[in-house]
Amino acid sequence: MTKQQRWIALFALIVVVYAAGQYWTQQHSGAFRAVLLDFLPSEVQRVDIQQGQDVPFSILKQQERWLLSGTNVNEEARSETVDQLLQRLQAIRTEEVISQSEKEWEEYGVAEGQGVVVCLTYEDGEQDCVRIGSYAYEEDEDRVALYTRLDNQQEVYVINGLPLSIIDGQIDFFRNKQLLSISRPLEKLRLKADDRDLLVTKSNDSIWVGNVELNAEATYWQAYLAELQSMQGQHFADDIDELSLDSFLSWELTLYTSKDSFKLNCYSDTTKQPPFILHSDQFPKTWISSDSNGLAKRVLYPWQKWLSDEQ
Repeated sequence: MTKQQRWIALFALIVVVYAAGQYWTQQHSGAFRAVLLDFLPSEVQRVDIQQGQDVPFSILKQQERWLLSGTNVNEEARSETVDQLLQRLQAIRTEEVISQSEKEWEEYGVAEGQGVVVCLTYEDGEQDCVRIGSYAYEEDEDRVALYTRLDNQQEVYVINGLPLSIIDGQIDFFRNKQLLSISRPLEKLRLKADDRDLLVTKSNDSIWVGNVELNAEATYWQAYLAELQSMQGQHFADDIDELSLDSFLSWELTLYTSKDSFKLNCYSDTTKQPPFILHSDQFPKTWISSDSNGLAKRVLYPWQKWLSDEQ
């Protein structure tokens, strides 16, 4: 063996010894990065979610759409939100096994009845369920840790908690909260309240005129129109009787563009808390409890002087 060959053999031996040492250290330290859920989002046919001991809800794939099914809810889910959930679940990498004892599950928020359980059902009928437990800020690592456990295993894993912080286990996260989404400029507004009827028309870029004085400065009026074009609520009104709501109609606002028109209705049901419900014909499945963020009051603000003068 030549001198050069001896040096090559010695270098190779050093590399092997170093690699073996790193592997041995990793195996005994519990620090590693491994895939928690090995799946492709396109393979998922159903998602079941349960927060704690609440009633679970389901998200079902039908062709290219996702449908929500839960208490008082049967409607199309926001597909971008479901896709985001699946992508984040697929991207989970475990960083540490922090416990292998069932006695410690409750401490980490992954015992039965705790946390959020997400179950994925695939095309072949197989299923994976992961339980998302408690969060903890680890100051020495400067990270938000999340404890999680596969429902068919005892091990409790530590993962990066930020990507899954969007999951609160509530069905509303996957629902459409949009009341109006109008891309073209508004040209005309018509408000009907009781037996009164007001038509306001755009005369130029900053001036709107009607048959009465409007209660708003020009700058406010522009901001108001922008809010009307993209309006969403926060909380849903699911326990309503749609067939009986006509008798509770408080006002109707019709919004016109050069091509389309949209109706926004407000219903006042004194038997409900809160009593105001908003609904548009653009998103007929969405019924919003307006008092959740004061939408009904904000929509009526520019019209208040007219409404007061008429009363």
